[in-house]
Amino acid sequence: LVCPPSNFVVRYFNLHNWLDNTVNVLEKNSDRKIKIRGKDSVNSLESDIDNAWAVVTSQSNVAIDALIRGKPSFCDKISMALPLSLTDFAKIEQPIYPDTREQFIETLLANQFTLKEIENGTAWEKVK
Repeated sequence: LVCPPSNFVVRYFNLHNWLDNTVNVLEKNSDRKIKIRGKDSVNSLESDIDNAWAVVTSQSNVAIDALIRGKPSFCDKISMALPLSLTDFAKIEQPIYPDTREQFIETLLANQFTLKEIENGTAWEKVK
């Protein structure tokens, strides 16, 4: 997550020094504060995203949460958020704001749940 005009929040899975490499690139390309968010964070994810400039993550869920909330996403090439995100973290100061977010989320949802989960309300409970 990259926070207000002065902060970044980075959600990470430290595979092969991903976090160290990512922070290095961000520090070289922005003066914003970097906030590292682990799974044990005491702040709510929603709060961190809302206060972020952008989200930087190797994971799909956080990037998708950011996109839903209208925040730019920077993610790894294996993330499901790739179609609406940048993978070049050096472009952190030039994020994109895709206008196809709603269609993207609908496509994800259409492939996330079974017909039974849609019929019995499980899908609705997860996304509302």
